[in-house]
Amino acid sequence: MNNILVVDDDQTVLKVIKSQLELHDMQVFTVMNPKSAVAKMNAEVIDLTLVDLVLNGNSGLDLMETLHGIAPEMPIIIITGYGTIQTAVEAKKRGASTNLTKPFDLDELLLQIKNCMEKPIQSKAPEKLTNRASKNMALTTSSGKARQSKTS
Repeated sequence: MNNILVVDDDQTVLKVIKSQLELHDMQVFTVMNPKSAVAKMNAEVIDLTLVDLVLNGNSGLDLMETLHGIAPEMPIIIITGYGTIQTAVEAKKRGASTNLTKPFDLDELLLQIKNCMEKPIQSKAPEKLTNRASKNMALTTSSGKARQSKTS
C-alpha cells in the first residue's frame, strides 16, 4: 500500500482526492499548510506527495523543495488551478515529477501516480548527494596515505 500525502488549502479538494485514492488501496494523509506537511513528512513514511501550487499565499514550489530536503527521492506532483506552460517548466526545474491542472480527471491522477512510483525522480537530489559524498571522501596526503575528511 502506497502512502500518499496531499497538501491543499481547499478542504473539498482534500476530501475528494482522499476518498478516490483510498478506493485504490492507497493510504492518504491530508494537510492544509506547509507546516503541517513538514510535520507529517517527519512522522510518516510517505511514498509520493501531491502539492498545490498556491497554499494560502505560500508557494507550493518552495514547500516541494523543503520536502525534497527531507525525502530527496520522493516523487512530488504539483496540482494547480493556475496551470501555464511557464508554471509547469518552473515546477519541473525545481524537482517536480509532473503537474496536473485542476480540475483533473481521476484516471489521469491515478496514471500520474503510477508513473511517478515506477520511475526514478529527476531532481536536484543527486547533486546534493554527490556534494555530500565528495565532502566525505578520503583525501590523499602528499605522502600518498589516505585520510578521512572530518567535514559533515
